[in-house]
Amino acid sequence: MTPFERNSDAILDLVTLALSNEYYKIPLRVGSAFAYSNYSNLAELLVRNSGILISLLGQSASAKAIIERVIAWQSIGR
Repeated sequence: MTPFERNSDAILDLVTLALSNEYYKIPLRVGSAFAYSNYSNLAELLVRNSGILISLLGQSASAKAIIERVIAWQSIGR
C-alpha cells in the first residue's frame, strides 16, 4: 500500500465517522496515559462541527475522490 493509499484510507475512515448518524467513542485500555485516542477525539469534533469537515475537504480532485468513496461505501450497506 502506498503512502497516498494509506493516508486516503485513514482520511476516509475519519470522514465516514464524521458523516455517520451515530458516533460511539470507545475508551483506551485502563492504565493508558489518555482516556481516548486523538483520532477518536478528532472524529468527535468533526461530528459536532460538520462545517469544519466541509471547509477541510474543499473542492480539490483528491477531496472529491474521498467523498465519492464515502458515498459509495455508504450506499453498499443500503
